[in-house]
Amino acid sequence: MLKILWLSNFAIHDTSSTVCCYAKTMLEQLAQLLKTEVQIKAVCSLASHTHLNGLKNFIESKQELKEHNILSFVENDIEYFYARCHNPEVAKHTLSDMQLLFEAYTQACDNFKADVLIGHGLNHFVSSIFSQAQSEGVKTVYFMSNSRYKDFSFKFYDQVWTDLQHIANYSNINNAVNSLYVGSFVNIAKVKCKAYEPEYVTFIKPTAQNGLAYFAKIADLSQTRFPHIKFLVVDSFSSFKEDLANLKVKQADGSFTHPYSILSFKNVVLCDHTDDISKIYDKTKGIICPCLDNDLSYKEIIEALANNIPVLSSNLSSKTDAVYCGGLTLPISKECLADPYLVPSDEDVENWLVSLEKFELNYNKVAHLCQKSLKHFKLEDNVKNAAELLSVLCKKK
Repeated sequence: MLKILWLSNFAIHDTSSTVCCYAKTMLEQLAQLLKTEVQIKAVCSLASHTHLNGLKNFIESKQELKEHNILSFVENDIEYFYARCHNPEVAKHTLSDMQLLFEAYTQACDNFKADVLIGHGLNHFVSSIFSQAQSEGVKTVYFMSNSRYKDFSFKFYDQVWTDLQHIANYSNINNAVNSLYVGSFVNIAKVKCKAYEPEYVTFIKPTAQNGLAYFAKIADLSQTRFPHIKFLVVDSFSSFKEDLANLKVKQADGSFTHPYSILSFKNVVLCDHTDDISKIYDKTKGIICPCLDNDLSYKEIIEALANNIPVLSSNLSSKTDAVYCGGLTLPISKECLADPYLVPSDEDVENWLVSLEKFELNYNKVAHLCQKSLKHFKLEDNVKNAAELLSVLCKKK
C-alpha cells in the first residue's frame, strides 16, 4: 500500500488559493483512483494561503478547533490533522503556531510510516521537516506554484511538481532541481453551471498582476462605447476598491495621477468570493483575463471552458496554450508588463475593445471550440500521471 502524507503551513481547504484547490483535488482524486492501494493523510495549519475569504466557511464548520489545539477528521477518504494557530496569516505565524503544526505532524505519523511526503511552504520550519523525512528514507515532493524561488533551496526534495510546463523548464535550468510538469487539477464536476443565465463579462481575482489596470481601462471606455456590456468582478483574495486607488497614469512632467475609484464604474458589479464558483459561471457569458504574469495559473480559464464560456486573455504563453481555440488572446504593452499598476493608453486597449465586442456578440456560438480546447486538460490523465510518478519515485532506492 502506498502511504502519502501532505504537509503545509496553511489550510488546503482555502478555496481562494489555486495551490490549495489543486492540492486538495489531487489528493482526493488519488484516493479515488487507487482506492485500497493508498492511504493518505494531510497535515495543515488553520491559516489562509492567500485570503481569509477562502477559508471563512471552513473555519465556521470546524468550531471544535476553538476548543482543541489539533483536530483530526476524515473527508473524502483523506485523514486530516489541522493545527490551530493564533494568527490566520501564514506570514505572521509565531513559534507556538509552528510548534502546534509539528505536534499535528507527529500525531499523523503515529503508526503511519509515509512512503512520500508532499507539500508546499517556504519557511525554514516546513523545510526542516522535509529534510528530516528525507534523511529517514521518505521520498519528498514539493508542489510548486510559480518560478519565484530564486532564494529557496530544493535540496530536501526529490522532485518538484508544477502545473505549468514553462515553470518546470525554468526550474530545471535555474534552480537545478528535478522539476516535473504534472498538469492542473480541476474537478470539472464541481464547477459546472447549474442554472445558466449569462449576463456579465467576468473578471476573477482583480489583482495588479492579474491585469487590473487593463480591466479598469477597458471597463471605463466600455461605459460609453458599449453601454450594454456589464462586468462582474469577483473579489477572491484582494480588495478591488483598494487596488483601484493604486492604479496610476503617468503625466508629461513625470508625475502620476490616480484616475479610478469604485465610483468610476457604473457598468461593474462587485461580488465577494464564493466557495461555489459555479454560481459565478451561471451568470457569465465570457471571462476576461488580461494577466501580466506568465506564472499565474490558468484555473479560471479551464473552469470557463468547461462551461462553454469563451475567454478573452493576454497572449502570454501559458494563457495562449490554455485558451487554445476557446477564445482570443491579445498583447499587453511592455510598459504595463514592467509596472502592473500603470494604466494602459487608449491605443493599448483598442484591440481589446474591438475583440470584446465580437466576443460579447458571439459568446453563445463557441461551445464546440471551448470543448476542443478543454481536451488538453483532462483531470483523469493528470491524476494517473501523478500516481505513476509517485509509484516510480517510491521504488527508487
